[in-house]
Amino acid sequence: MKIFMKKFISVILTVALIVSAFTMVASAANVTTDYDAELNTLLVPNRRTELGWEATDGVPNNWHVIKEGLALKYMANTSVEETTVMGRYNFARWNAGKEVEYLSKKGYNCKYGFQYKWEIFTNAATSGTTEVIMGNLRFVTDYASTTIKLYYLDDCIATLETGLTPGSTDFIEVYALQAYTVTYMDGKLTVSRLSDGVDHTINKGYGELIKYDKNMVWTLPDGTETDVIPMENADFGFVQLGFKCSKEIGHPSLNKGVPGGFISQWNGESPIFAQPRLFDSYGMGYLSEIVDLFTGLSADSPIDVYHARKYYTTIVNEGSSGLVSTIRNYESYINAAEKAIADRATSSYDITATAGGNIYCNNKAFVNDSTTNIIKPGEIRTFKAVPNVGYSFAYWADEKGAVVSYDSTFDVAFSEVTILKAVFHKDSTAAGKDITVTFRDHAGNIVSSIATTSGAKVTLPALPFSFGYNITGWMINGVEYEAGSSVAFTADTVISVAANKETTVYNVIVSGSTVEIDNTFTYNSLIEVTFDKNLLKLGENFGGWSNGKDIVSYNENYSFFVGSDVEITAIITRDTVNITPLISVTDVSIINGGKMVSFLTERYLPSNCTFIDAGTIYTNDVACSSMLYLSTVNGTSIRKASTKFNTANGQFRLNLGSRSGATTFYAVAYLSYVDASGIYRTAYTPVYSASSTAANA
Repeated sequence: MKIFMKKFISVILTVALIVSAFTMVASAANVTTDYDAELNTLLVPNRRTELGWEATDGVPNNWHVIKEGLALKYMANTSVEETTVMGRYNFARWNAGKEVEYLSKKGYNCKYGFQYKWEIFTNAATSGTTEVIMGNLRFVTDYASTTIKLYYLDDCIATLETGLTPGSTDFIEVYALQAYTVTYMDGKLTVSRLSDGVDHTINKGYGELIKYDKNMVWTLPDGTETDVIPMENADFGFVQLGFKCSKEIGHPSLNKGVPGGFISQWNGESPIFAQPRLFDSYGMGYLSEIVDLFTGLSADSPIDVYHARKYYTTIVNEGSSGLVSTIRNYESYINAAEKAIADRATSSYDITATAGGNIYCNNKAFVNDSTTNIIKPGEIRTFKAVPNVGYSFAYWADEKGAVVSYDSTFDVAFSEVTILKAVFHKDSTAAGKDITVTFRDHAGNIVSSIATTSGAKVTLPALPFSFGYNITGWMINGVEYEAGSSVAFTADTVISVAANKETTVYNVIVSGSTVEIDNTFTYNSLIEVTFDKNLLKLGENFGGWSNGKDIVSYNENYSFFVGSDVEITAIITRDTVNITPLISVTDVSIINGGKMVSFLTERYLPSNCTFIDAGTIYTNDVACSSMLYLSTVNGTSIRKASTKFNTANGQFRLNLGSRSGATTFYAVAYLSYVDASGIYRTAYTPVYSASSTAANA
């Protein structure tokens, strides 16, 4: 499947735009210093991923992690040998001879770029390895060959042969006892280190560091030497941080020194081991840098455009009036670059039909080739499924096989990736001829498909689980059958479940409505509320409805279906309300006796935007958890489930389970739309995860 980002074609902004960019940069030079401190607080706010481990009575099993200046308890075998204080460094120890790995339980969504600093130090090891882990990127030092290698996933992307002697002072000082900075920006990765070692001739003490002010030079797999490693298609989206040390280095030294350690640094702060920090602001802390970014945008750098819009929105929503007034002068550059990108973006689609019919678009046979038949994301086309003689149109299905429409004429709103299939069934089939019997759940998803022959009996499959409903049987020609029953079919057939709503109730509290609500309701009950304008005082505005975590709607008249316990509150503010599209994950639950997980999402779209698509992108492969975007959906390792209701405001629940046993699922909600200026956009939530505890039959 083609990746959406690859389809951007370079474009040069007009001469008039470039000239105005130079003018704006010059005029902004006098105001940059006024707002630098404020800008830092806006663009890098508490972006951290905390390290933690499973613990017994609050103490990690076979681990001991300390913070700055606290005691370090050395461990050998299973007993504590001594306690000492180790200054600002923060260490963890493990049982002698065992490999150790620190890895954060939480990660940070950092797809488009990051900068990360750490310090690594060991004894004078002559064998073994250490690894610094940043999501899919690993920085591996091999002490036997005095080689440093960079891995992305399982591929070695660059090597540095130091040529030094294992265990030598030079190797330890220059490469093993160092602070490193890794920067990934615009598809390029660079690594720099603190120094070239220590000058011991300066005095009789430790000496002074010899500063190293250049990027490290690496050898690529093709033999090229470079200090800039190209990684255009890399994605470091959901980054977990950690440090790994092999058992050779894990042995305590003779003087009980620390065999391996790891600390993190960010913006020169003195860190603690338990809180390494990662940020994706490209290190921009000055308004002049932001202005340079905004005025230099073009469709050649879609990543920069993404960041520019994010920075602009953050500043406008959270900045002071002076900073907001200054930054608004540069939105035209972002708009121009976004439009240039949108003008050249095309949808990667696959719209097919089963045997027995054809697909037409605008009264012509549809050409299913996204490279020659160009369709842009956001466009709406009308398709018609026409059966051949002896066949009937059954339904349109998405990439999972779920039914999305029973109407043969179907309006398709194209997204970055659009996959649809027109399904045709034979009108009648002679005895003994091949047929297919398809079974769908309460939501219309295909749960089972049985290939059989006309007249042969089929054993009806187990009943599927549907959140909020009791599934009582299979409905066939108006008659309900139990799972396991034998039924004969004479043609291709789609069978649905018989269902009734559960009696389980959920607590719903609504504050700020003309009618206050504090009651219990069954699943999928419709709740409709209206903001009470009498609550507003002079100078106050209605700021939307909040579920305690996210704003879920800006409409004064708000309706939703009950899907979990929820408390909705009307927001009242004196600030100007910036109405934007909203997408959020409002509930994550373990359901069906631990066999499944459930993600409930909610969306809101302003009236000046056109709805295209919404749903959830998911995977059960942790290696893919950082890549949950429409452009990476492939139907196997990364899948998509879309809402069947083409409404601007609504909810969508996705239930997931695995037949193989306990499984962790990772998911993001997405909302695709065309904004007021005609540009196609997609908004994503952060990555959410939940783990089932048993196999789902």
